[in-house]
Formats: sequence, C-alpha cells, structure tokens
Amino acid sequence: MKLGVLVRLKKGIRLCARSRLLKSPQSPYFVIIVVATIAYTIIFSSVTILKHYNFQTYGWDLGIFMQALYTTAFHNKLFHYTVEFPSNPSCSFFGVHFAPFLFLLVPVYRALPYAETLLILQSFFIALGSIVVYKLAELKLGSKPALLLSLAYLLYTPLHEMNWYDFHLQPFIPFLLLSAYYYFAKSSYVKSLLFIVLALSTYEIMPVLIFPFGLYALVKRLRDRRGAIYALSVMVICIAWLITSNKVNSAFNPTRWEIYANPWAKFGNSPTGIAYNILTRPIDALQHFFTYAPLEKALYLLWLFVPLLFTPSFAPLEFLLLVMPWPVITFLSTYTDYLRLQYTGFVIGQVFIATIEGLKCGVDKAPKLAGEWFLHKRAKEIFIASIILIMLINPVSVIPEVRNLYVGGIPESNAHKELLREVIALIPHNASVLTQNDILPHLAHRLNLYSVSTPAQPPDFILLDLRSPWSLTPLTNIGPNSSLSVSKKLLDEYRIIVSADGILLFKYKEGELKLFIPYSSYFSYQDLPLEAGSLVLDPSTGRVVLASDTKRPFHPFWWHGPWVSLPPGDYIVTFRLKIEDEVDGYLLTLLVTKEGGTHVIARKQVHGFELSPREWTDIKLRFSLREPQAGIEFLGVVPSNITKIYLDYIHIEQISPIAYKTSGDLSFNYMNMPFRCKELVNGNIVLDEGCIVYGPYVKIHPGRYNVRFWLKVMHVGTNPRILLDVVKDFGTTIINELMIGKDDIVVGQWRYYELNFSLDSPAENIEFRVHVLQDCEVAFAKVELVRMP
Repeated sequence: MKLGVLVRLKKGIRLCARSRLLKSPQSPYFVIIVVATIAYTIIFSSVTILKHYNFQTYGWDLGIFMQALYTTAFHNKLFHYTVEFPSNPSCSFFGVHFAPFLFLLVPVYRALPYAETLLILQSFFIALGSIVVYKLAELKLGSKPALLLSLAYLLYTPLHEMNWYDFHLQPFIPFLLLSAYYYFAKSSYVKSLLFIVLALSTYEIMPVLIFPFGLYALVKRLRDRRGAIYALSVMVICIAWLITSNKVNSAFNPTRWEIYANPWAKFGNSPTGIAYNILTRPIDALQHFFTYAPLEKALYLLWLFVPLLFTPSFAPLEFLLLVMPWPVITFLSTYTDYLRLQYTGFVIGQVFIATIEGLKCGVDKAPKLAGEWFLHKRAKEIFIASIILIMLINPVSVIPEVRNLYVGGIPESNAHKELLREVIALIPHNASVLTQNDILPHLAHRLNLYSVSTPAQPPDFILLDLRSPWSLTPLTNIGPNSSLSVSKKLLDEYRIIVSADGILLFKYKEGELKLFIPYSSYFSYQDLPLEAGSLVLDPSTGRVVLASDTKRPFHPFWWHGPWVSLPPGDYIVTFRLKIEDEVDGYLLTLLVTKEGGTHVIARKQVHGFELSPREWTDIKLRFSLREPQAGIEFLGVVPSNITKIYLDYIHIEQISPIAYKTSGDLSFNYMNMPFRCKELVNGNIVLDEGCIVYGPYVKIHPGRYNVRFWLKVMHVGTNPRILLDVVKDFGTTIINELMIGKDDIVVGQWRYYELNFSLDSPAENIEFRVHVLQDCEVAFAKVELVRMP
C-alpha cells in the first residue's frame, strides 16, 4: 500500500517537473505578492468571521444575501428574501438589483451554506485584485514597481472599509474590471469581454460605469480594427444590458424607481428622466455638484487619491473616462453614504488602472534614465504613503471619525453574546421571525424573516436584544411606535418566553416563560454626561466619580443618562452616594424617567440624615416596567449647596421578569406639598402646634401601598399629638390615619412612621397630611410612597 503511494507520488513529481509552471519559474516578486494575497485573505476572512460571530454584521446586507442564496439553493425560489417586502413586493433580489452574478454563487452556497463562505469569498476576491494589479503593472512598468503597487493595493484603506462591512457584490468588481483591463492591454479581447460581462452582471449601474471604458478603448484602439470592434462591442453590450436590467427590475418590482431614485429626486424619478434633466439643466447640476455636502466630497477625493499621491491624475484620459464616472454620479446625488462603505468597489479598480497608466505617462514623457528614476521613486513613495495612512486610518484609530468608517468596529465577544446565540437556537428552523438588524443574519436560513415591517400574518416569533443600539431602530409599522423598535400594539399579541439579560423572545399568542436571567448593569462617569459639577478621583475607591458643584446650587441637573433600554419587569436601581459633611437637610432628587425625561417613573428625594459623611451609602429606588422601554434615564437633580455630594456608580438590577407593580417608588417634600409652617430650614419643614403639611394631590392606581412619613421631633410638651393621615376628595374621605403620641416619639432623631392602605379603584387628588395638633415642634422631611406587590 505504502509502495503504491510512493510510486504515484514519484509520477506526480515528474509531471510537475514537465509542467509549464515549473519550466517558467515566476519572479520572486510575484511569489511575494501571492504570499501577501494569501495573508490578506486569511486576516480579513478571520476578522470578518469574528465580527459575524459576535453580532457585528447586519441584515443590510449580509442577511439579505444569505436569505436570497439560501432560498434559491434549497427552495428553488429566485433569490427570495423578505426583509424589504413592502418596497419590493416580489421578494426577489432582482426586484431591487439586477445581479445575475449571484447565479455563480448559488452552487458554492449550496455546498457550504454559511455566512463564513461569503465572507471568505469576498476577502479572497478582493485580495485577488492585487495579483491582477501586479500583472498589469509588470506589463506596463516592470516587476519591482509592480510589487510595490500591488502591495499598496492590499494596504489601500478604501478597500479595507469595503471588506470590513458585511458581504456585498461590489467587492468583486475591482478584480473583474482590473482583469478586463489587463486582457484589453494584452489585446486578448475575448477574455476581456468575458470579464466585462461578469462585471456587468454584478449591479445594474455597471453599464453606466463601463460604457465610458468602451469610449476609452475606442480612442486608444481606433486604428486597430479588432480593438475598435471590441470597443464598439463593449458599448453595445452596455446599452443592451442597461435596457435589459431596467426591464427585469421593473418586471419584478414596477415601483422600484419611485424608491431607489430618491438620491437623484431633484432631477427626476427614472433613469432616463434623471439623465435628461441633468443634461438640459447643467447649471442646476453643477450647483448641486459643488455645493451639496462639499466637505464630504472633498474628503472622499482625498481618501481615494492621497494614498496614491494623486498619481491617477497623471493619466488624464483614464482619470476622466475610467475613474470619474462613479464620483460624478455620486456627487449628483443626496446620499452621502455612496461616498463610502461598499460603494467604493465601483471605483477602486479604475483608480489603480489610472495609477499604473499615470506612472507610465510619467516614464514616457521623461528621458530613459530619468523616467526609470521617477518610476521607482514614485512607486516607493506610494507604498510608503499607504503604510503611513493605514497607521492613521484603521479600526482602532485614535480619531473617532476614522474608526466610524469601519462599520461594526473590531470584534468584541462577551457572555451576553453567547447567551444570545443560545436564545436563537430556541427558535424552530421553519418559524417566521421579526428581529433587528444585527441579529437578522443569524436567522437568515428561513423563508419568512422580517425587520422593518411585518406581513398581514404576524410572525411566529419576535427577537430583540435591548443591549444593542439596533433595538432602537423601528421594526414595524403596525400601530404607533414607542421609543423602542416594536410597537406596543404588536407586542400585545405576543407572550414573552425568554427574558435573559435584556434579550427578549416573544411567541405569538401563546407560550410561557422558559428562561429568565435578570438584567443587570453598572453605569459610571463614562455613561453619565455631566450638566454641572466635575469628575474627581476618589481615594477610597481609586475610581473617577462625579462630584456636585456647590457653587452652582440651582442648576436643574447634575447628570443625565444613560438612556438605556430595559425589558419588562420589576427593578431596583442603586445610587452609590457619599457626602462631605454631616448635614440633615435636603440634598438632591433621584429620578427614573422615560420619553426624554418628560415622564417620571420613580422619584426619591434624598436628605442628609440618610447618608454618613465620607462613607459610601447605597440609596435604592424601586420601579416597574410593564413593557419593553427605551431611553430610560437615571437623573440627579441637586437644589442645594449645603455640602458636596459624590456619585460612584448606578446599579440597575431586574428582580422579576413581570411587572408586579404598576408604579415606581415616589417621594414628596416641600417642593411637591403645600404647607403652613413655622419655617423652612435646608428643605425640611419645621412645624409647631397648629401647623400642617398636605398634598400633593396625586392620582393613584388600585393596589396595596405603604407610605412613610419622615419626621424629627425636636421639642415636646406634656401631651404631644401628631396626626398622620392619607385622604382623598380634598380631605373629605379618610383612607387611613395614625395618631402619634408621647410613647411613639424619640426626641432629636429622624425616623419614619408608616401607614398601609389599599385602593380598589383609581383615586385622584390623594393627599398625605402631617398635622401637629399640640405640644411639640416637628421637622418634616418627606413622604415616601411604595407600591406593594
């Protein structure tokens, strides 16, 4: 057995020795670029797969391509996808883009139906363009400049941004156009036409970009009969392809242009109308070209050409006819995202063609020795510039605006994402699902998947991850949207079967809770923007904390934020506070709010007697949410400057997946309750005989309540009496009351006296009264109202 293997191996070596490949060994420079191409493919495939694994890829567009290829390969539906069905009723990718190129990917995806397959293919074909750059530059300039330019291609930052963002067909275009131009340069016109057709098959806009290449080829090969025929063939094919693609798009989606022509709506609502108006209204076109988003356009041109030291402009014909068509189309639109993301794939190949031709023009115009010196110097400078720029423009750049170019950021794994994968596994493979953009690719292998709208038949499941910012993007147009992505009207028809650390899985009309993992988060100075006060380093914790500003006591807010999304349930929020001096006056109000702070969910007024000086104390506040809610804030309001206050952190913890209470904790003090009193001292109301505090005339829902009156009796006589009561109907109906006598009083100490009461129906104008009847002087701080489960 082993002998047979050795014999076959020996024969194989002999065959290889006779092959043309080994008879004509490649330049060592070519070997370097092959290794660099493989390295690029491995690096970017690994990073983009890690991004996908960590929910940093999106339905737009990886999920769309996955569903379209899956339904074609396994269900015989023509690139069927559903996430855009309102704007594309046919639910075929051809109703949005004419992309026959997808047929080439179907057999690959059938064999390996994974997101990883598409991400590896994309990185490989992007990297493969470097080999074509090398071969083209070697043909025009020689081996050493070819190596430097092909390495510059792999270092080109617009290429990286395109590769970083999901999966698209634009990344295949540079390789296809570079190959078409390479074979054109070698006068291999049939092969060039093959790559032209492949490039046309990626997107319906390609005929507009390739037609100028036909003009260019005609100019360059006008005296070459075969070359002229080739050029005319390119132009004819482009015109025929443009007509065909428009008819196919319209057949699948008659209203397509009403939506997708929006970026050029100023000039019309159809391709012909847009082109006609631009040509007949040149002043309007030029005005828009130069005045709409001029900074973004200027930065785009710098981004394209600075790494190449503006060398494409050295070849005017290539620059105008090959490079500029896409920027011109983009600059006439109102959609600035065309200046980045995957759309750079429409121009990268042409930019490098013009770079190579620009260098060749420089060499041709100079004497031989000077030309060679210029060529090597310029190629080296381009390579060095590419290295410098990639050090500045990368996903971990110190410049935030640069980091934002790389959609989704660097891959980040955590336990929450592992939990999300477990929840996704609970959804049956054949179930219909409504979910958010970053989860959608992980559910793409199904026939019915939705994100921006729901069909007439509600989906079987709704999956949200409230820790993701994508949970704020509206998912449905059914009913009025809350600040969360899904309308309350839609959620009323669903039951929560998973509530796990902010991950919510709803099932249509049935189901019971299968998994509950409490939501828990800490928020510190990094999450809470300051309105007043400062950040200081606390020696006792070694952490940066928030300090109030005693010089600005009347600023309405100390801090804002963190605008967090929370699942339904009961919560405890803990504010870790410290004061500098021993005081017992009113210090601050802690608020839990929603809807931009306009709706108070819970409130607690904090007085000095609740805190110990120079010691951290946990102040707790309970609240409930009956439905998922976005934009929750934990606010601090400081009306006093009697001492400096510090906040270490805020801890929010879910204690139940169901809201057993209908309201959060509330407190009321002199700011909410009218009073007739002796005096007001640091926010504490001082009452003597005959004085009363009343109010705040609030509406309370049915349920069981506990109310605490915080009092400090300062002086007593022989028979002190204090009446505490809860009343409604402006005092005409007593709900409950408590008479405090001498035996209940501890002089000189703050303590609370409590009452319990119940309501069977909603009640308005509820009051909590403190009435000093005789023989004592009392300081009143606040009333605290707690809804009991």
